[in-house]
Amino acid sequence: MCIKRYVRLISILAIWAGTALGVSGQVVIDDFTYPTDSAAQAVWRPSAGGSEVVMSSSGAWGEERVLLLPISYTAEVDRRYWDGEIARDLSDQTMITFEVYVDDPGPIAYFTLYFHSPGGWTGKSIGVQRAGWQRWSFSKGDFINEGAFFDWAVVDRIRLSPWKAAEGECFLALRELSAYSPDIAIVAGDLNYAGVIEKTLSEWWLPYGYITDASVASAGLSAAQVAIFPYNPTMSETEIEKIEQFARAGGKILAFYALPGRLADILGLRMTGYLPQELSLIHISEPTRPY
Repeated sequence: MCIKRYVRLISILAIWAGTALGVSGQVVIDDFTYPTDSAAQAVWRPSAGGSEVVMSSSGAWGEERVLLLPISYTAEVDRRYWDGEIARDLSDQTMITFEVYVDDPGPIAYFTLYFHSPGGWTGKSIGVQRAGWQRWSFSKGDFINEGAFFDWAVVDRIRLSPWKAAEGECFLALRELSAYSPDIAIVAGDLNYAGVIEKTLSEWWLPYGYITDASVASAGLSAAQVAIFPYNPTMSETEIEKIEQFARAGGKILAFYALPGRLADILGLRMTGYLPQELSLIHISEPTRPY
């Protein structure tokens, strides 16, 4: 399927799913709208030698109240971090999203978001490559545990940790940290193709989750209504079984370029091979598949 046709196909997702697509079970972990600096500092505490958080209502990020993380990297430190004493039950959500303004990405190599429970820590990193407002999305299935046991039901602390790329000063402005379960899940196979899908959904303001083939194999797709496979040529047998379960339960699948034969059968599709000619029309008739 040609990439330029993604937009046309994505636009019918809500109709095809038979219901409004959005998110469910959203939990705002922190909206960072503290009334004073001292109120914010009572929750978020810096690592040794780090600067206290401050509140500000205007700046390079725009005219809105945000919490600022002032970052100063010297030769002696490889990261800064702030710990927030925040207790949440995040067991029912599948995605974590973080709205962040990056002042200057130059001094920052990457950012790690950590959660702590009585059994230990879990964390997930993301590269910091551009300035401005951005929305970082993390799948819970991609977090890596550090400790004997981590339990999302009893989160009691959160750590915000930007790691050093170079000595210098910059800041991060924070707007909202939240958890939710999206109705649309992009299953990343080939990242180049997944990026096109992400861009299209963002332009249409459709909430989505971003998970990996490994996450599907381990946790399945039960939290989603629609699963999009941009190009996933290396599905494991375990992942295919999870997708079959999802389809049998009424889940919708949008797959591009390749589909394992077992999945084609269960979806009522016939594999025809590559058709070199341009198609002028795709007509969707009443489904005859068993699920």
